[in-house]
Amino acid sequence: MTEPWLTHIIKFLLAASVVAVTSACSPAEQAMFTEYNERLARVLDTQTGASESSKSDLLPANWPSRKELFQSNAAPTISVIELLALPDCGLKYLISQRNEILAKHMNTAAQLHYEIDMIVALKRCQNEFANKMTSADISLLTKIEAEKQQNITGHFLNLLFAEPETHLALKPITKTVAGRSHQHEQDVIEAFDYFKGLSLLVSNLQQGTDITLEQRATFSLEHTQQALSRLYNNRYFSELVFSMQFAKTQLAQATLYIQTVSDNNHCQQFSKQKIAILKNVLMLFYIQQQQPYMVELIQSYQQIRAAVIGSLLTQTNLTPKQSQVVIYYNSGIDIELKKSSQEHARAWQTLLKQCNIQTQSLVSGRKLNTLQSVVE
Repeated sequence: MTEPWLTHIIKFLLAASVVAVTSACSPAEQAMFTEYNERLARVLDTQTGASESSKSDLLPANWPSRKELFQSNAAPTISVIELLALPDCGLKYLISQRNEILAKHMNTAAQLHYEIDMIVALKRCQNEFANKMTSADISLLTKIEAEKQQNITGHFLNLLFAEPETHLALKPITKTVAGRSHQHEQDVIEAFDYFKGLSLLVSNLQQGTDITLEQRATFSLEHTQQALSRLYNNRYFSELVFSMQFAKTQLAQATLYIQTVSDNNHCQQFSKQKIAILKNVLMLFYIQQQQPYMVELIQSYQQIRAAVIGSLLTQTNLTPKQSQVVIYYNSGIDIELKKSSQEHARAWQTLLKQCNIQTQSLVSGRKLNTLQSVVE
């Protein structure tokens, strides 16, 4: 019969899912997994290293650069003569601002909001100043508005994928987090929730729907810059995803060690001393260190996933390079980690039962209570 304490651990692992924190490179967290594997392999007399992969192997190959993620958008033109012939409806001011020397070096956020302002101004000109324009003028503005509407999504995608802050926030990195960082987590959530709302406003403009003054105030250039500032030097999400991938890979390797012994029925090799060491490896390295860490990863990832993945999945007309980013972050790493933890728990259960290793005194009821945090 399965020991009660182990049954609790199995249930805990079956319920678990993943997420993490931004920090500098966290060798302690990586060592926590590698040391567990090394000690487990030694006590089980299992060969190590043959199927282990380096950290860089966990990164996607040929990750697109900012230049590759940037989407070129055709800009409709209007001659000076045509512009001067128009009534003073706001277009001249916008275009003069755009043509200033400093304005020519707009980042993607400023370019997007310039396009938004232009579409709004073009509508206003046609609706409120039609009696002051010729049919040719109205036809020209209608044509320019249609072209601006067609390209507005591309400008938003440049903000989402090619702006320095968003590009770094989503660029994979071989760093693990030290634990859950609520501040970094909240910053990422608020930034991408804002982008999701901005995306809806852009979609309305693209479809020709008018936007209100309240919407423009909510999604102003200033607010967009504030959202970007939340991602400045914030690699939390990409480090979190890598932490989960690293944990999954290390856990799968440890499971293989245990299964190798079980499959070959090597129970006779366990002396009393080895059984004691095996119990300590399970308790001290896996139950007390790895489990709480993975729970923190799970909880953080579940909080942040809806904002980031939701912002990415709602986009259409992506370039192949932009699609590569979406596919990578929508791969279900939390489900994969949960599956690895399930398999690892079952491997332990099989080994302990098969080798008739008694575990009543391995953990106390008080310590068990600290492991019952179930992630929905």
